[in-house]
Amino acid sequence: MERLISETLIQIILTEPFFGHLAGTLLRESRDDIPETALLLYADGKIALGINPEFWSQSSLSMPQQIGAIKHELLHLVLLHPFRKDEFPDAKLFGIATDLVVNQYLSPEQLRTTQISLDQFLDQPWEANRGVAYYYRQLLALQAQTIPSTKADQELLAQWQQADHAALGGHQHWVESLESLTPEQQEAIGSIWQHRLRKLLQQAAGSSFYRLSEPLRALIDRRLKGRKTDLDWRRVLRMFASNSRKMVLKDTIRRPSKRYGTVPGIKIKRRQKLMIALDTSGSLQVDLLGDFFREIYQLWRCGAELSIVECDDQIRKQYPYHGQVVTEVAGRGGTLFDEPIRLANESRMDGLIYLTDGFGPVPKVQPRLPMLWMVSKNGLRTDTRAWQLLPGKAVKMK
Repeated sequence: MERLISETLIQIILTEPFFGHLAGTLLRESRDDIPETALLLYADGKIALGINPEFWSQSSLSMPQQIGAIKHELLHLVLLHPFRKDEFPDAKLFGIATDLVVNQYLSPEQLRTTQISLDQFLDQPWEANRGVAYYYRQLLALQAQTIPSTKADQELLAQWQQADHAALGGHQHWVESLESLTPEQQEAIGSIWQHRLRKLLQQAAGSSFYRLSEPLRALIDRRLKGRKTDLDWRRVLRMFASNSRKMVLKDTIRRPSKRYGTVPGIKIKRRQKLMIALDTSGSLQVDLLGDFFREIYQLWRCGAELSIVECDDQIRKQYPYHGQVVTEVAGRGGTLFDEPIRLANESRMDGLIYLTDGFGPVPKVQPRLPMLWMVSKNGLRTDTRAWQLLPGKAVKMK
């Protein structure tokens, strides 16, 4: 199965390099609970391409159909469909509308008979190359019979809405993934991917983007510009902190076990230990330190156990943070990022957050724990090579 997927991805890179670049940004997961192929969303912003091994190893798909199966999911992602479900109350009609959009950009050889497409309607002269909202409105009208329609078209729509319809099975994983997240996390993931896709267009896939059809390019441009382009860095910070939280089981004699009625019982205790590396080098404006400490205070209020490391070209001071007011910091020298990362690697922390302007040599030490760079508004630019080489995740404060 792995060989088959690899061969398919190679063909996508050769024939449709834009989607090849996009596929290269995704993880791959083998999952038996996926009908065929699906996008899997995670709270830390990662998205995986889920593959059902039985379907791919036993199916008789042609190479164009294999390409179409993966390209179908990539089209959903580049048009940000998984993040728009809350805009449309009827989840089934929304799923159908998204498929009516993306399947227009698969060739006839790439489509399978089980998939949803506009040309299956007998008497619906709907416009091509439109967005999800247009087809959703048309489907609502067809369902309510407020537009002319044949009995065959009504039956076709009813068939598409059946819970076990093969074409829509993968969409359920969007819903399940997002339902487990808070609205704040959902919005943050959508913003992260909007930002990544814009970056992909500007860099690796820029030239191949213009090889797509003009209607598809226009739709992608409209979709990406339709979302807020600036990352809400505060939400990204909160999401990173919450995802670094670990759960441990602790025996307790205060309450009996609910399952067995005996003591000791078990209590779930959430643990979140974060190291905050605070850049105190001379290049950092003094008023930014106040902004940084306001964010540190909010993390502490949310229950995180914080260890502050003040550093410039070396570690100047380290202390636990308990909400105290810090009026002076040590440092104001040059900038080196390696020592705080090395210290975090040797500690038992759940994550490292580096608050900095980003001006300094690219670190040589690689983090062995989740790491987030919070770069000040007037700090390192996102279009520089130094930004691309920062290990972990990085976000610009706005």
